[in-house]
Amino acid sequence: FGEAIATEKTNSNGEATFSNVKVADLLKYLSDEAIEGKDDYEDAFKEIKLPFRAVVTAAEGYAVPVGQTITANIINDQNGEIVIELIPSASTDLVKRIYGDTRFDTSVEVAEKLYANANELGANQVNLPEADPLNGKKTVILANGMDFPDALTANGLVKYYDAPILLTDGNKLAPSVEKFIKDYDVEGVIILGGTAAVNPALESALEKQGLTTTRLFGDNRYGTSAAVAQRIASLNGGKLPMIDVKEANVDTKFQAFVASGMDFADALVASVPAAIYGAPILLTAPNAVPAETTKVINDYKVVSGIVVGGDAAITPATYTNLNIATKERIYGENRQLTSMRVAERFFPQAGSAFVAGGLRFPDALVGGALSAEKEAPILLSNSANLTPAVKDYIVKHKITDVVILGGTNAVSTNVQGQLNAAVLEASK
Repeated sequence: FGEAIATEKTNSNGEATFSNVKVADLLKYLSDEAIEGKDDYEDAFKEIKLPFRAVVTAAEGYAVPVGQTITANIINDQNGEIVIELIPSASTDLVKRIYGDTRFDTSVEVAEKLYANANELGANQVNLPEADPLNGKKTVILANGMDFPDALTANGLVKYYDAPILLTDGNKLAPSVEKFIKDYDVEGVIILGGTAAVNPALESALEKQGLTTTRLFGDNRYGTSAAVAQRIASLNGGKLPMIDVKEANVDTKFQAFVASGMDFADALVASVPAAIYGAPILLTAPNAVPAETTKVINDYKVVSGIVVGGDAAITPATYTNLNIATKERIYGENRQLTSMRVAERFFPQAGSAFVAGGLRFPDALVGGALSAEKEAPILLSNSANLTPAVKDYIVKHKITDVVILGGTNAVSTNVQGQLNAAVLEASK
């Protein structure tokens, strides 16, 4: 035979049901019986002589995505045996995307992935004292999505408040954000950034809706990252706790991450472990350590830290001037390789990964919490073509669950197809 007898699309469970008339024709041919109803199928199959019985096979443990085309082929007629095999064909559907029409809508998409319903929001708050006005309240974190610093440093808070990060343009809420707040019965909002980042009028509007608001801010992005660190310390007995991560026989101890405040890439990949462990991301200028960052390091006795990014992001002199007794720099030759170094250190066994564009931040801003929930790294790629090292990383580490953060402007359909091919190769 050697020809396709049926082609079907998979359903929401990744299953394909073959009911093509050609199957009936095949049974009729082999059994020489008329196929008219359900019982006829069973009777006809029983009458087929054993060497001619059709066998349907599928790869053990292979999850076929929704909408995938699967073809049943008769692939072997040796010794009179006919085998029908289900063959998943290559498709970009293997690699999904999370995105909305705008960066604000994307933040809602991510929040809805994190929390299936209102009952889940805020159900697992950690270390909140009774005096905290948001203790026991369904809370969201609101940050300006027109720039990156505040939204990324907010990831250190998500563990404690069990809250998603939603984005605003600073003056108003997008309809999708307003709907999320209403549908999820949100009671409290942590506002990140000063009045230049989030307008006081927006804060007042939220309060008039009955929401409890708390604003964490400084005079600039460095001051706001310091304010987040101070809040984390207040939730841990007035100190930044020592975090001890043991992965792949490497013991990593740290109290804070340090990343450049002038570009998003390094802080983005650090946002995932920051969200998992409730660690602050302190921002620094490339050529000098800001006073606000130094004050946090000194006030909270930060003696161990992870600096993310190479010499171009944070110069050797700035690295030396960080008053942290034990510090380690995790970096690669570029931002894509730096993302892989962070992944190797904190997620060496991950079977999942999120991929973001290395040059555009909006859609990826809120990905840290979702990646943390899946304990999966964020890998950065070029927009037009998949970075070869990222492809090699996915295949080497057998990563078979890949999700793109953002639309096609951030990560092209070409990259999606190349990721699909990498996942198929990793599945072998």
